[in-house]
This record gives sequence, structure tokens and C-alpha cells, in this order.
Amino acid sequence: MNSLNPFLAFAGAVPSFNQPILPGWTLNIDSNNSSSPRTEGLVVSRFSYGRQLGQISDALAAIIAALPAPAQAQADIRRFLEMKARIDLLKEDTLDERAAALAGELAALKRSKQAKDKRAFDQAAALLRPVL
Repeated sequence: MNSLNPFLAFAGAVPSFNQPILPGWTLNIDSNNSSSPRTEGLVVSRFSYGRQLGQISDALAAIIAALPAPAQAQADIRRFLEMKARIDLLKEDTLDERAAALAGELAALKRSKQAKDKRAFDQAAALLRPVL
């Protein structure tokens, strides 16, 4: 769906990729800071840096919960777990917005006249039926 992800339409032609992480901050991927900017751009187009960091944080929290921490690491671990808890709350606070955005995307797929979009809608609807 290139209309939703313009980067994919230009993946072979764009020499760098910018993804805002924080307001006023930009991460630039180009030949100066990536051994494969095209590959990295494709990865980021599917798994944002935020998603990657979230999954790493979830895995680290699971490891922390399973292992006893050395005394000298307690403060660092506590700060990490406090940050993760605050991030998790922010994610919960935006569930309504994300659900509304998903509904809008599904409505666009349903209205689309392209066969591939109709198939995508049917697949998404099938995944959502058990949840709804």
C-alpha cells in the first residue's frame, strides 16, 4: 500500500531515509551511517524503531523478571522498569486513537476498488472477527 507508506514507492530511488523519533530529532540513514541503507529503510518501513525498541524492552523485562539481579545493577534495573511502566501507560492511553486509526484504514480498504485491497480487507476482517 504505497499510498500509506510513501517510502516503499521510492525505496530504490531515495538515497536516505528519515524517521522522526522525538520532536525536533531526526534519524538519517544513508551510506555514511549504515552499511545497507536500502535494507535498513525496508526494515524500518515494516518495523519502526519504536516497535523494535518496544519488543527489546519487553524481552529485557521478561529476562529481568526471570533472573536475580546483582546488587550493583538494582538501581539501573529499577530505572529501566520504571521507564518501561511509564511507556506502557502511554501506550494504553493511546489505544482509543490507534483503534480509530485502524478503523479508518479498514474502511479505506473496504471502499477500495482494487482487488488486492479487497483481499487485504477480507484477511484483516478474518483476523479481527474473534476479537470483536
